Amino acid sequence: DVRVAAVASIAGEDWRSVARRLVLVAILVFAVVARVEQVSSSLHWFGSERPIPRTTYLPRFTEIGAAEGRAYRDFPVEYPPVSLGAIELVAGPNANETGVHLVWLMVLCDLVTMAALAFGWGRRTAVFYLVLTVPLLGFLYTTVDLISVALAVGAVALVVRGRDRLGGVALAAAILAKVWPLVLLPVMVLQRKRRALVWSVASLTGGTFVWVWWGGASGPLQVATQRH
Repeated sequence: DVRVAAVASIAGEDWRSVARRLVLVAILVFAVVARVEQVSSSLHWFGSERPIPRTTYLPRFTEIGAAEGRAYRDFPVEYPPVSLGAIELVAGPNANETGVHLVWLMVLCDLVTMAALAFGWGRRTAVFYLVLTVPLLGFLYTTVDLISVALAVGAVALVVRGRDRLGGVALAAAILAKVWPLVLLPVMVLQRKRRALVWSVASLTGGTFVWVWWGGASGPLQVATQRH
């Protein structure tokens, strides 16, 4: 049979390449299905109007959104300004609505992170990210952690691709969302990305100045001490 002969003529290396691609597609489908299931169950939970436990972040996010006055100055906040802006954006009249808004924002951040990984290091890296984060999906979409992840990964990807100015500004925004991206600054030094480092430090300095001017000098202390 001609078809059998054609299949038999395919080199072993080609078979391995096909097998790798099939495995990659399979794990990608698994990761996507897991995310769809998590988003669907979260939206169903919040839409059922069941009370949201105080052990989640959602009641606190709703409280921040409803607070009167200026954050840091008139009421203490444990989140840096970029995360605070996101919290105020998603905060609804109750924790259930806040949860719905937050899930969709985190889905967007998840997609941005995946796109940044593909842009900086290829599609396979993005697939690995989708798979390795599946065990974290139970809480990942009900926190604001993915904001700093998306900004930090996007920043490094931009720098890798030679977009030093935009990458430096994005890294500063990531640090103003969560403090942990500070550990990426030495990477800029080691990789000799001085222009990106200068833009990052300058943007971070300017952002911190605006933060202190707007919210008072106690703002960074409130974040560092989790509202004392």
